[in-house]
Amino acid sequence: MPASQSRLLICLFASSLLSTTVLADGVIVTTTVDENNIDNQSCSLREAISYINAKKAKKAIIDEEIAVISGSSLILSNNLAIAKKDLATEQAKTSPDATKVAQLNTTINELTQKINASIFALNRKLDETEDALTKEQNKEAPDTALIATYNATITQLKANIATKNEEKTVKETEMKDYRAKGLYGCSSIDDGSSEVITLLTLPTFYSLDAPITINFTATINGNAINKNDGTSFTLEENSLALPLRPIIKASGNHSLLIIDDGKANTQTTPAISVAFNNVDFMGCDQLCATNGGLILNKEALTIINSILSKGQANLGGAIYNDTNASLFIKESVIKENQSFTDGAAIYSALNNFALEDSLVTNNKANAVNTGVISVNSTASSLFNTFTLPHISNVTISSNEGIGVSAHGEILFNNNTIVNNTIGVRLNNNLPLIYNSIIAGNSQADCDLFTALPNDGKIYFTNNLSVQNKGCPAALAANNNIFISNTGNETLFAALDSNNRCAAPPALGLLCPLAEFGGLTKTHKPRLLAQYTKLSDSPIVNKGFFQVAGNLGLPCATTDQRTLPRENGENRCDIGAVEIQTGLQAYTQGDDIVFGQIKRFSPSENLGDAELLPAEYCSDVLGSGTYLKGCVRLVDPPKHGSVQFDSQTAEVVYSTNNPNFHGFDKFSYSIVTTLSRFSDANNDKILTTAVKVVSEPPASLESKTLDNGSINILSLLMLSGLLAAWRRSR
Repeated sequence: MPASQSRLLICLFASSLLSTTVLADGVIVTTTVDENNIDNQSCSLREAISYINAKKAKKAIIDEEIAVISGSSLILSNNLAIAKKDLATEQAKTSPDATKVAQLNTTINELTQKINASIFALNRKLDETEDALTKEQNKEAPDTALIATYNATITQLKANIATKNEEKTVKETEMKDYRAKGLYGCSSIDDGSSEVITLLTLPTFYSLDAPITINFTATINGNAINKNDGTSFTLEENSLALPLRPIIKASGNHSLLIIDDGKANTQTTPAISVAFNNVDFMGCDQLCATNGGLILNKEALTIINSILSKGQANLGGAIYNDTNASLFIKESVIKENQSFTDGAAIYSALNNFALEDSLVTNNKANAVNTGVISVNSTASSLFNTFTLPHISNVTISSNEGIGVSAHGEILFNNNTIVNNTIGVRLNNNLPLIYNSIIAGNSQADCDLFTALPNDGKIYFTNNLSVQNKGCPAALAANNNIFISNTGNETLFAALDSNNRCAAPPALGLLCPLAEFGGLTKTHKPRLLAQYTKLSDSPIVNKGFFQVAGNLGLPCATTDQRTLPRENGENRCDIGAVEIQTGLQAYTQGDDIVFGQIKRFSPSENLGDAELLPAEYCSDVLGSGTYLKGCVRLVDPPKHGSVQFDSQTAEVVYSTNNPNFHGFDKFSYSIVTTLSRFSDANNDKILTTAVKVVSEPPASLESKTLDNGSINILSLLMLSGLLAAWRRSR
């Protein structure tokens, strides 16, 4: 390839890049007031959307102007081709329209002049002229006049190219200046590959006076607040009193968002992608919209770490997922929404959605026999985002209506669907339900299940339901478990006087809905004290059991709390929660002032298990007198004494010498409702090593012992002492 051609291609490629630069923005919303395109210093969410739309429109114009200057404008080339075709068509007529022919010729000349004046065309002309000059100079008798003409032409072409490059630079600067100046108080803070809008976490709602339409691909992030140790608060701890994530709220009788670019989703015009992370949505708490009380989605919508609440609509109290749209929700809470026709939480016109690691609770489907989550059509979306629409690691609890009403194919895996009016209605479609708890629903657990092919082995396996609650009894052959909901098979545990899950020996396979780790509330499974072996539980290790002729479905690798399922994909616990074990060796420690008594709780090392009641300890440790948790002193302290609180099983430490200054250590053991079933005898007992530092009050003046807080300097000093103590041993 001649050097001139290589240079020409590089020039064309560079020009093409310049005309398609993304220049996406990071925009920070600085006010919670719903300002509507007011030219001041504050930027509202609505104005951020308007600014990005205006910037995209501005950029489209400038991109085309740069493309014309560079010579890479497809619009210009297409218009020229169309004009030439129209001219040929007109001239081929028996009686051509002279006026139209003249107009077309004028258009063709103007377009040709623009194309010939582009950097690409000028560079091509420059290459051709330089090649001609070289050939002339290499002749035996070069034409000096022609060489002079070539040199003059080359000089002029280079000047024209420089002028065009300056024009392009002016346009690029114009776009940069526009982004820096911004609009309506909104401006770009950085470049990126996609539009990103950040909402600050403030002690007030982002109140919307009308729905906002998002019509471009974007990510809207809330700057979530974490605990001091870096761990996350639970989602439902967010409030104006304790602002953890921004909350978008309707100020009137309307929905919040419409996700729609105004185009039909086709192969040539695919859906835009809109994602929300760490943003909560609160509706008007009355009939807010016909479709989608909070969000009407016509594109590809993703919601992560969010609460969707108080939306009301005829279809889709929280979200209406339109035809050929897609919806993905993860680690979120959908609560207190209502529908008046169908879909109290979610209404999906087709089955193109997925819900993972989430809680759906306290929603109300007002129409009789309608769903909390409703999939209306048996048809699949033409643009299905998911290999198979699915609900996985989700708790659907305490809703009025049908937990899931499915007209289309949906995969259920490791879900807990309890305490609703009806658990699952399949509307005579084949289910794909595995490793799930569908039980304790007031009217029925299963409704409108068809006669299943192959005895249902590939459709409904490794699940737990209540007898005579609609799930076909014949399905028991597929390792489905049907409980009586009485005695040791009582589904729900009671609450104690502190409104907590009743401790053993209270019955109940599941704790009432509460916080048991993770971002969302769950129904924690229980191992009853009355069990004599682990296999007595109808929940623990009952998932993914292979039935003859059926491979089943592997368990999810984590549970709703994103904690690991101990056996991975094999023999997991059914339902949304995997019981976690306590640590075999655990460490506790604290510092005290002279004469202070310190309590340590064995409950820190229980995992999801519970302290074994005293009356069952002899089954593990042999005959004897025991306290709750079978708590025992293993290694006594040298400088103090340890007692056990018979009611709480707390370990109470005090020094023998009220003025003892130094370190003391001891260890104690417990037995839990889970550890007792360990194969090795040593593993049945969980041991905790405790270290105590006793110091005079003067050295702890900054610790404010009344509330237990310790300043960082004291902690660093203590760490140094501990390290020195360990080295000295």
